[in-house]
Amino acid sequence: MVDVLKNQTTDAVYDKLVSMGFNDEAIAVSLANIFAESGFNPDIIGDEGRSYGIYQWLDSEAERKTDLLDSLESQNLASHSLDGQLNYFKDELTNKREYFPVLTAFMGETTLDRANRLMVGNYLRPADQKEKIPERLGFAEEYARLYNLNVSREGDNNMDQKNLGALNNISSLDNYGSLTPELLEAISGSPESAKQALALAQAMRPKVPEFDPAMASLLYFIEMGKQASQPGATVLGSAVGAMSSPAEYLMQQRKRKRDIEDQFPSTAIGLAKALKTSSAGSTTLGSYILQKDMPGLGVEGTEVTLTNANASKLLAEDPNSIIKKPTGSGPQADNVLVDVVLKGAVDDPLTPDIDERMIKIKRSDFDPNKHLPITAIDQSESQDTPSSQIAKLYDDLAKAEVGSAEYNAIEKAIRNLEKQSEFDKDIFEAENKVQADYSKKAKTFKNAEIAHSKLAASVSLKTGAGDLAIVFSFMKMLDEGSVVRESEFAQAQNTSGLLAQFEVLAGKIQDGTLLSDEQRQNFLTLSKKFLQSGRIHLAKIRLDKGIQVKNYNLNPVNIFGSEIAPPSFYLDETVFRKAKKANITPNDIWRKMTDTQKEKYLNPTT
Repeated sequence: MVDVLKNQTTDAVYDKLVSMGFNDEAIAVSLANIFAESGFNPDIIGDEGRSYGIYQWLDSEAERKTDLLDSLESQNLASHSLDGQLNYFKDELTNKREYFPVLTAFMGETTLDRANRLMVGNYLRPADQKEKIPERLGFAEEYARLYNLNVSREGDNNMDQKNLGALNNISSLDNYGSLTPELLEAISGSPESAKQALALAQAMRPKVPEFDPAMASLLYFIEMGKQASQPGATVLGSAVGAMSSPAEYLMQQRKRKRDIEDQFPSTAIGLAKALKTSSAGSTTLGSYILQKDMPGLGVEGTEVTLTNANASKLLAEDPNSIIKKPTGSGPQADNVLVDVVLKGAVDDPLTPDIDERMIKIKRSDFDPNKHLPITAIDQSESQDTPSSQIAKLYDDLAKAEVGSAEYNAIEKAIRNLEKQSEFDKDIFEAENKVQADYSKKAKTFKNAEIAHSKLAASVSLKTGAGDLAIVFSFMKMLDEGSVVRESEFAQAQNTSGLLAQFEVLAGKIQDGTLLSDEQRQNFLTLSKKFLQSGRIHLAKIRLDKGIQVKNYNLNPVNIFGSEIAPPSFYLDETVFRKAKKANITPNDIWRKMTDTQKEKYLNPTT
């Protein structure tokens, strides 16, 4: 078991990754690489200022750090917004072609090993991948254990539907790394059973549908006639609009073909398992470490699962290609990471949050000539400081029986010392609670802004699809619980009645009745009013929450993040009233103020 970080921040990241629709392998690998890159600190700077954030986005050939910061700024998010950085990560995977293999693995079926290789080698691309891939795989394994994730590993017998992809014959398994023809033989128990399973799977395989040009033509002309019959339709418009019908037919045929191909591997392996005889014995699989880069298997240092037959074949071709993974508790098999003190190192007083004397190594790499146990730091420090006392108390706590009087007394002493060290758990939890409540409201406004942007873009389309997008985008702005729906303007508009009207209107559009230009512009104008009213309502929530923060002596930066104006500006009720009267927000007022006015506000006595 390796040492990784697990706390409220990692829990929040886990929840976010789940909400993004990532599979369990992707979640474990993402947690592992965030831990390795940044220790879950979204404000960390590396590479002499060239990299930033949880994934240490780097400005090199591609200006990924700059793109990240520009993206967050365009959304009015702080650069250290953890949620914003995770959204940017998903956006990169979704919108940049070079990361599509990572997205495919993260959203589909894969193994922990392959997801980790893609994440490190394709997305992060560090200079020393050979060392980092196996190290981070260990982190991923630990996060899978901590969060009870159901992950598959290369060579697992239960990975039939997880990793094989489409098969046409047994030899095509060669394209899947350690998933070779011998693996299917190992599952079935013999080469004969493997061939029989493959033959049965082929016989059960439905016929792949062929694209029929005649059917596509028929669908095209039917749709063209339907569109031409609409009021105001033109021949050109009908011809262009009808193209979607054969295109949809083509996509359906391709999807059907993919579905048939995707079902074939699980069918073949399911049959192989069923055909396995009791005399076949157990599968002859083993774990090996690559001693050099090997196409199709991985880079040097990668752990792979091979059949004995495959391993013997590789060793016959090159005796230095692989070694059997060590087992047991000997030093060679010990990959546990531990903190140690580097002899001769000096702690820099200018970096109080970092102890330069401490490094992390594999336990098996401990060298008494170079390293000292971590307790050496506590022994060299004054025992009167709260930090050294806490360290000793945590040591004692680990030795005490959980729930005993001694355990409870030590725990209480730790809490008292933590308060002396300026860490107040109650304040921390209060800030988290207020921040979560405010962020929930702010998120609904972000969603409304996105819906408004879609609406504005659809106005110029002047098509049935565009008109539907206008209506549905407007309805999205008025989602239950959104800041926009709670605003004064929305309350005065009988929102429930509006939504009922929109549903009727959407039905008419689906039946072929288009909006007029005047109706489209009315939608756009009204949505702008709703959106601005939502901004003002969010400013009122910021004012109320700010007063709460001030009354409880909480830190506004920990709750509202980075803002363009000082915290006191958002607490000024005069500013809010003036802004509301002018139908703008406090941020708008601050932007319009001159530097002299801002200086006078910050220093009224000068």
